[in-house]
Order: sequence, then structure tokens, then C-alpha cells
Amino acid sequence: MWWSGRQPAPEAAVNDVKPFQYQADARPTVEVYGDSISQGDSSNFSSGDTGPTSWVSHLGGPDGLRFVGGFAQGGAGAETIRNYIAGQHTSDVVIYEIATNDLRRGVSWDEWADHTLRFHEEAAIGDDLFAVVLIGPMDDRSAEAVAEWNDRTREFAEDQGWAVLDPWDGLRDDDNTWVAGMSADAVHPNKSGAQVLAANMAKEVRSALAER
Repeated sequence: MWWSGRQPAPEAAVNDVKPFQYQADARPTVEVYGDSISQGDSSNFSSGDTGPTSWVSHLGGPDGLRFVGGFAQGGAGAETIRNYIAGQHTSDVVIYEIATNDLRRGVSWDEWADHTLRFHEEAAIGDDLFAVVLIGPMDDRSAEAVAEWNDRTREFAEDQGWAVLDPWDGLRDDDNTWVAGMSADAVHPNKSGAQVLAANMAKEVRSALAER
């Protein structure tokens, strides 16, 4: 009889084999609604085909967030974004990065606030976390105009019980323009800027969730 020369594994070794344990993804899930700052060079944002200049592409990692849907498009404002609300809200957090184009087009803050309230209602967010992103660097509006808009937004969102995200640390200069090396066109983040923006977003969202 042929003998391979191999001995059977000791019984103790067999018993020491541990079954595979699946580790569920415990990162908070997020839907994102935004303009071109969120969209970046994404080919199909809503399906998760996001490009490197979209900060959503860089949300991963153990301390990050898990993107599960939403909508972002260049030029989107508070009125138009309401046409693209997903059919069923299922995420832990909805991030609302919508205001830059409203300010740029001369939409009044009150009109923006009205559309934002309607968005929250129509998206059926309920008691889940709704996180409003303050306006970031802009080269065609004064720092004072942006600060005034953001101050009103912060007060409004806090009155509603929403989270307020100001994720522009390391991206916004004292004159409310982009920090050198973080934008290719003085309007949108480049890849480096998107990475910083994503890290700041994740940190602030996790902090807001922990405070609930």
C-alpha cells in the first residue's frame, strides 16, 4: 500500500481551528445630497461610482463612514435638490451640502431655509441625523457675506435639532479662499482637498452621532 509519509494532524490541533467569524461593517451609513463640491469627477454619484475629487470617495477606513446613496450635481441648489430625493431613506445620517449655489445666485437665505425644511420633510428623515454643511471657501463672495449666511444657518439648524458641519479646517484661508494646494480652480477641492474634506466630515459626523 502506498504511504505518503504524512501523519494525521493531532486531535488537539484540529480542535484549535477557529471557525471564520464574519465582521459586519459597523461604520455609520450616510446619504449625501450636494452640488459639484460633492460630485467632483464622479461618473455615477448615486450608485457609488465616485471620482477622486469627490470627498465621498475618501470616506472609508475604520474611522470613516459608509456611503449608501443620495444625489449630487453641479449647480444644484436647495430648490432643485428636492427633485432628487431617494425613494426610501435608510441611512443613519443624511448629509446636506447645499447652499453655495443659492448664495452665488442671489437666492435669499429665507428661501433657502424654506426649501431645506421641505427637503427634510419630503425625505422622511424623521429622528435620524440630518447634518447641514456650512458654506466653504468661495472666491466670488466676500468672507463677510459667507460668514453672515453661515451664522444664520447654524442658528436655524440648531433650532431644528439638526447637526451643523463646518468641515473646512485646513481648507479655508482667513479671507475665505482655498488654502494653497487644495483646489485646482478656486471653487472645488482637488484630490488632496477632497481627502481633507472627507476626514473632517467623518470626524464631525461621528462626533454629532456620539452627542445624541
